[in-house]
Amino acid sequence: MKNYVKQYQIYLSVILGVFFCSAFSLSFIPWINRFPENVETKLAYCIASVFWLGLILGLVMVGLMNGKMRRARAKVYSSRKMKRPRHSGFFTFSKEPWKLAIYFVICTGIVLSIADLVKTFIPTKIMFPIISVTYFAMVLHGIVDGKNFKVFQMLKSEG
Repeated sequence: MKNYVKQYQIYLSVILGVFFCSAFSLSFIPWINRFPENVETKLAYCIASVFWLGLILGLVMVGLMNGKMRRARAKVYSSRKMKRPRHSGFFTFSKEPWKLAIYFVICTGIVLSIADLVKTFIPTKIMFPIISVTYFAMVLHGIVDGKNFKVFQMLKSEG
């Protein structure tokens, strides 16, 4: 089972790094128009490429990790006689304080985004980082409330 813990740690660090790059790339969008037109176009394509490649690569890595962790989940579910979750991690919620902080960031970001759409009061240079943080918090929520993370925590606690 230690093998699964190490594999999951590697997958988790790669997934979080890729999704962070994808989310962080959104923060650069307001700064694009400060450059000359020929540089502006190249920079816009570069930022869009980082965003989409990060998103696609992150989702592919989540799928690969899910396939690799399937056996570990089966062992944990059978040995502990616990129910398999019906929903994906995005539709489950927890009351742990650090997870509540993630939910707070998501709710705050969504409320600020909607309020800014209705009546523009946040500068664009601040709004895009807010969108970036909200996007990354949603990714974190999906990962830390997912079945693989719960199995990882159980395996890690066993030692």
